[in-house]
Amino acid sequence: MATGLQKYQLADDFSVYANASADFDTRFLYEEIFQDECYDVGPLPPDAVVIDAGANIGMFTIYIKRKCPRARVMAFEPAPETVPTLKRNLALHGLDDVKVHECALGDKDCTMTLTYFPDMPGNSTLRGDDPDEPMGKYYEENRATSRAARFRVARRQVPVPVRRLSGILRQTPDLERVDLLKIDVEGVEMEVLRGLDDEHWALVRNIVMEMCDTNDNSGGKDGTGGTGGIVAEAETLLRERGFIVTKQRATWTADQVFIYTLVARREG
Repeated sequence: MATGLQKYQLADDFSVYANASADFDTRFLYEEIFQDECYDVGPLPPDAVVIDAGANIGMFTIYIKRKCPRARVMAFEPAPETVPTLKRNLALHGLDDVKVHECALGDKDCTMTLTYFPDMPGNSTLRGDDPDEPMGKYYEENRATSRAARFRVARRQVPVPVRRLSGILRQTPDLERVDLLKIDVEGVEMEVLRGLDDEHWALVRNIVMEMCDTNDNSGGKDGTGGTGGIVAEAETLLRERGFIVTKQRATWTADQVFIYTLVARREG
């Protein structure tokens, strides 16, 4: 269960519950999603079908439901301590029609270990023990100077269920399209994509995802480069699946951290 919750008043008309120790994370997420609109891919139909992979405390789901009140949202969140907070925020905003799946998404059905950061839940990851995990590697090397790194000191490891997205979609009634697949899963983005079978790739109209890479040669913050590593792999996969792909490097990151937002759209 989530403990030590605090209600954050982030705007005159907006508040959420979050861990009392996660002030930085909570305010950053609000700014990123509501003010910078980092996951906005353009107009969606009023009855959009949206998948929120990495729902965390529900910030993006709430954003979508404010934008498209009739949207059908499936929110995926594996962290056992975060799920009650997610549900509490959905209730706070009167969103009783959001389907919450208490699992991670991946390329196979299994159980994995989630490294949960109570002071920065949005950085919780299934790659916590991976020495090459980009953000973890950066934070370990810069713990003395990075404010964010200090929020990753407190951690707990918990087993969580992982499901393939296609397995979930086959059990979803009356599913004719997915207007937006949003992915923010801290290092396992490709696994989420590989969990889609051909029949469901054909349903997806738009994808927006945050990715971090350490193998990059963008040469600056304009986001136009980057020919190596996982970001390039994702771009190739998405183009092979018929999407037009654009990317933008986050301007708030350190020079040695390559965080991108990838947007993939189908023509027409």
